[in-house]
Amino acid sequence: MNKAILDKIDELQSVIDKHGILDAAIQNKINYRFRLDWNYYSNEMEGNSLTRMETRQLMIENVTVGNKPLKDVLEMSGHDKEVLEIMRVGKGAVRLSESRIKAMHRAIMYESDPEKKQHIGYWKSDRNYVINYKGEKFEFVAPEDVADSVHQLLNTTNAQIDAINAKQKDAIHPVELAFQFHLEYVRIHPFYDGNGRTARLLTNLLLISLGFPPIILRKNERERYYKYLAEIQGYGANPDLFLELMGELVIHSQELVLDAIAGKDIEEEDDLDKEIALWKNELDHEIIVLPKTKEAIVDVFTRSVIPLFDLFIKKHKQFDDLFVKNNIDYLVNYSTVDGQHNDVSFIHQINDESSNIGLRYQFFGFSKDRFKNFNFSSEINIFFKDFSYEIALSHTGNHPIINKPYSENLTNEEITVLINFSVKETFEKIKGLKDAPPF
Repeated sequence: MNKAILDKIDELQSVIDKHGILDAAIQNKINYRFRLDWNYYSNEMEGNSLTRMETRQLMIENVTVGNKPLKDVLEMSGHDKEVLEIMRVGKGAVRLSESRIKAMHRAIMYESDPEKKQHIGYWKSDRNYVINYKGEKFEFVAPEDVADSVHQLLNTTNAQIDAINAKQKDAIHPVELAFQFHLEYVRIHPFYDGNGRTARLLTNLLLISLGFPPIILRKNERERYYKYLAEIQGYGANPDLFLELMGELVIHSQELVLDAIAGKDIEEEDDLDKEIALWKNELDHEIIVLPKTKEAIVDVFTRSVIPLFDLFIKKHKQFDDLFVKNNIDYLVNYSTVDGQHNDVSFIHQINDESSNIGLRYQFFGFSKDRFKNFNFSSEINIFFKDFSYEIALSHTGNHPIINKPYSENLTNEEITVLINFSVKETFEKIKGLKDAPPF
């Protein structure tokens, strides 16, 4: 890697480090800017449709979805959780493992297609490839070679981390380590999809844990990024140009940190103009706005809520044999009511004053471990507002993750993705409670 760039990186990092622990307000401003850019640009590269404004809203758990695919929202939400976790790590010892990489993949990927869903968190089973900027096909490492290739990459990377932490004289520069890992990881392309996002997450995990700020690959750098990768992967080109580009991104991030320390505004100059233009463009999509009435609520309930509740119950029943008993409660206006969601008697309890309909699936007495007799519940709620309805899950703290006007019903894809998200979180929670150390 170009020595001048490495020297510049070391010089800037020395200046940053001399400031010691930054004021909380400054640190929060820096972290927020990196978090927003990282989430938005990394997912936008892979076709995610959320705008920068919607990404910001999601980060404060205030996102509502109208005409955007629920898959995009859930993948962005999972990515943001991973970004937050990496930023919490800060500078310190870190080691990479296959289990950590697979867990990261599970966190950022959501599929409604059962065929694709079964591949999340597992090494690829089919060959994958890319068509490069010259229109030529480049195949990544074959599926049968992925496990060995990843194992070798992790052994090499962790050994280099140990050498850096031990301050060995011949240790690789931390920045070079992170970017050489990136190169080899994308050459392997271990998953069926999501390789770019996991590569950038893992690269930034290495940078942050080794004392450097994360890199953000913005739109104006992508052409060079993909071109250099193609030259290296397809034609064995010297990786120096790629490493220099990535080094320039580190310098850009360091300069942003120093600007924040100096009290400068670190928002993108045309950020607001972009948001206004995108928002105005979205206003062009005609939406029929209906007021909240009993008829509107009953129509939403019949067309959207009943199939939503049906799938919620069906998917949660697979956990029944893990517990001594279960119970299903139905809620109207936060109070438990009699009847089932598909009974006429239940619908009769709905009126234009209804503000909430919910379903709570409760599990009592975990039966597979005599030392862990815990209870657990999963809940889904529909909130009826003046001109729209919102859907929230107990797993998201009942923050709405979808919002629709009364004139629009849930699509089959939205129902499937929403319930899959709920069941996945239920599964992870039950496993966590089962594996938690005894008190």
